Amino acid sequence: MERTNKMNVNLNIQAVEGDLFYFYSNWQANQKNKIHKATCSFCCYGTGRNLQNAPNRGENGVWIGPFSTLALCRNYVEERLNIPNPPECTVCL
Repeated sequence: MERTNKMNVNLNIQAVEGDLFYFYSNWQANQKNKIHKATCSFCCYGTGRNLQNAPNRGENGVWIGPFSTLALCRNYVEERLNIPNPPECTVCL
């Protein structure tokens, strides 16, 4: 399935049943580290909100994922990134 985000960028996402999840890791603003649904307006399938800043992508943080379940995402963040009880987005989760 091809999807486009609000900037009409082809994301070429494969169709899966259920939701996909991403974790945003921002080393400049620790309070922004959160788990999001792929469809969240903050996440946009791991592209984020500021596509106009694409040349600076990764300067402050990165989207990690997609994960097929919330539990898998949470486990990855806890075990691999050593972030206990990762916060979830209050908009989409």
